[in-house]
Amino acid sequence: MDWFVSDMGGDKFPHWMRRLGISKDDGEVVVPAAIAGNEYEVALRAEGDGVPRHHRDGHVYVSATWLSNAFPDASVVCEKLAFIARNNVSSATTDSEAVTQYTQLASQAESRSDAVITQALYRRGFTQNQSRDALWFTPIAFGRRLLQSKNMKFSDNFLVLSPNGEVLQEGQLSDNSIYRSAVELAPALLSDAAIKHVAFRSPEIRSFADAVSKGASAEDLEWTPVIFFSSSPMSQGLERASQVTSSFLGPDRN
Repeated sequence: MDWFVSDMGGDKFPHWMRRLGISKDDGEVVVPAAIAGNEYEVALRAEGDGVPRHHRDGHVYVSATWLSNAFPDASVVCEKLAFIARNNVSSATTDSEAVTQYTQLASQAESRSDAVITQALYRRGFTQNQSRDALWFTPIAFGRRLLQSKNMKFSDNFLVLSPNGEVLQEGQLSDNSIYRSAVELAPALLSDAAIKHVAFRSPEIRSFADAVSKGASAEDLEWTPVIFFSSSPMSQGLERASQVTSSFLGPDRN
């Protein structure tokens, strides 16, 4: 947990009431329990709800998210304090740092979901676009690094589809700063855990492994643009993605 004292309220509040913490693991912001009223009573409720309590200088600090939900009257203050906490780490929100932090988060637990990881990045001060792009492009870059020795020609293009399969965006991977950062950092970050939990999230790695298991060689494979969905796809969207992929295959397409 990283701790610091904000300047919110200045000298009107003691330093312990202005102290904030932000978790190194998931980016959760913790704030003084006393924000919501009687510190002891709030701490007891947190204990009853199974919420972790952090003790500093004789005072209790709890999750800003939990405090907002459990005590709605404190939600505005919690939101402001969480904003301050995230801005405190904003100096680390470069694209390279987004790739590094994503890799660390994804490598920590096999069961950690995409939604949990992106939310943790956002809580650490990364923008929503940085968090999303790290989720999308880092596995692609790492996967291609693993397959580098196969001398395969991958597509530089990508598509973003809606859950129904509508094309929302077309672009080139090499134009995306997160992807470029991931390519640059891959040699240093590809630990065994990163290979297992990041690179193997790449659909290209999974397709390659599946094809090889069926007897295909690297020379037999044709690579289409990478497809991402803006949110969880429906069956219609998956069918449309298959159609889009098929349209890029053939003797006249790369």
